Amino acid sequence: MEKEYHTVTPDEFSDLIGADKNAFIKEYGERVAKANLQYARFDAEERAQLVRSIHKKIEHKEFSMAGAEGKPRWETGWKENLERYVSEEHRTEALLPRYIRPHQPIRIYQDYAKTNNGDFEWQFAKIYKHWLFKKYFSTVKNIYEFGCGSAINLALLSDILPDKKFFGADWVQPSVDTVNLFAQKNQKDMSGTLFDMFEPDESFTILPESGILLFSALEQLGSNYTQFIDYVIRQKPDIVVVADTFDELYDPAVEADKCAIAFSEARNYLKHFFTYLRELEQQGKVKIIKIHRIPFGSLYIEGYSHIIWKPT
Repeated sequence: MEKEYHTVTPDEFSDLIGADKNAFIKEYGERVAKANLQYARFDAEERAQLVRSIHKKIEHKEFSMAGAEGKPRWETGWKENLERYVSEEHRTEALLPRYIRPHQPIRIYQDYAKTNNGDFEWQFAKIYKHWLFKKYFSTVKNIYEFGCGSAINLALLSDILPDKKFFGADWVQPSVDTVNLFAQKNQKDMSGTLFDMFEPDESFTILPESGILLFSALEQLGSNYTQFIDYVIRQKPDIVVVADTFDELYDPAVEADKCAIAFSEARNYLKHFFTYLRELEQQGKVKIIKIHRIPFGSLYIEGYSHIIWKPT
């Protein structure tokens, strides 16, 4: 029996990301409609088979671990992205990280689904990021992305908010080189710098009227993020946008969420960050502006949920 595909509507998209519906549809409705965001849920047998394969990979330790020991792997990965960017004549889409894999099942509404659009996740992510960046960074003058990786977010940011000044920080040189090359080729007010979030450099100071972006960056710190968060608090940015996978937002009673929890634990991903931030808020050190779980992601995790906060 042929699958029946459901199309994500602008109304549904706004609900997924926690946007103001009327404003979102007015600005992004046409883009969502043109993105061909169609999916079909797995049936029971397909779901069971997929879950077994995920647990088997976890059991056989087929995934690399997050943490400081993974630095050489990221150096290699971002170097490959830089080489691709150069070989494809500095095309922005060439900056897309390789961990966004086309033609792979997605997760949506705590379940798995097939798509008839190999670029479903990227098409979703582009619209979401445009909304997220514009909503929370429009009023600042400077934007810093820590763990900027391939520089794809900085590239998007510089198109969405061209009047800002941008800083990309990462712990490996190929990432810094990519940021600086993109800035040169596109004449952007943007610069890259080496920065290790495991050992924050206090001499790297944040300018007044600045925002900080952490997109799929904190996950690599596991539970070793307190030193970096302390650094951020001391820098007093106007706003901090964290988009990532948060273990506390999953429901272990749901099979797909249970798999995400197991995967995150196996890879030593971000642990208990939501709880830690709540503790800081109770201590009067930060103010949490918004927490929103986005029930959408790649095969293994929901990586787009966001926590918006700022130091007090």
